[in-house]
Amino acid sequence: MKILIPTDYSLNAQQATNYGIKLAQILSADVLLVHAYHMPVVDPNFVPNIGADSEKEEQKMLDKVTQFKAVFKNVSIDSRVIYGPIVDVLDKLCEGENIDLVVMGTKGQTNAIDGLIGTIASNVLKNVGCDVLVVPAEAEFAGLDEIVLATDYHQLDDYSCFNTIKKILDRTDANLALVNVQNELNLFQIPSRTENRLQEFFNNYKLSKHFVQSDDIEAALEHFAKSHAADLIVLTAPHYSFWQKIWHRSLSKKMALHSELPVLVLKE
Repeated sequence: MKILIPTDYSLNAQQATNYGIKLAQILSADVLLVHAYHMPVVDPNFVPNIGADSEKEEQKMLDKVTQFKAVFKNVSIDSRVIYGPIVDVLDKLCEGENIDLVVMGTKGQTNAIDGLIGTIASNVLKNVGCDVLVVPAEAEFAGLDEIVLATDYHQLDDYSCFNTIKKILDRTDANLALVNVQNELNLFQIPSRTENRLQEFFNNYKLSKHFVQSDDIEAALEHFAKSHAADLIVLTAPHYSFWQKIWHRSLSKKMALHSELPVLVLKE
């Protein structure tokens, strides 16, 4: 398994890097640390000195990698410094380097990584062709014991999108809770094909299924995650707009989901 971690060297990015490398330890994964940089063109006559800038950025990255390797001696850590927009860089690397997971912070202090609800992070989630784990600024990795997978049991043709969850479960003793929120519960409803398939897919793990009645899906999921002391909440890409809403609310209003809860967005 290979994990890509973009960084702009900010404190938030370093927090996400620490989280990502500790996760890599558990998963026996390789880490690729990436810094993408570029200069917005304000003056059409200005030609940036990419060579000189590249040397500075390469040295800065080398210093960071040396620090991380001194702490995480049993993790393979490689690095890249690339000139270009972060979303384009990540997308090309995900395909060219066979990346399984991108781990990124919610908010950087430079233009390399924007706020989670900002344009750059939104584009990463929508356009980068692999799973993305978003780590809040104050998140501390303390293991993965409780994982919440939100699902509406919509029809799926391919269940390999859940392989990242399987890899995590294979390396941990985590409980996996499938959470389905409905406006009105039907106690006599026959399980759907997707529900049965997910049951089979995760049959060898510590799986539980939960049905919650609420006309406010976001609030219901938030309450469930808090009451079950979740370490990680998982959503699939079609739920991105829904996830964006609950995350924005948790940050701006300090409601429901704890600010230290990472979110894993799976690509179907």
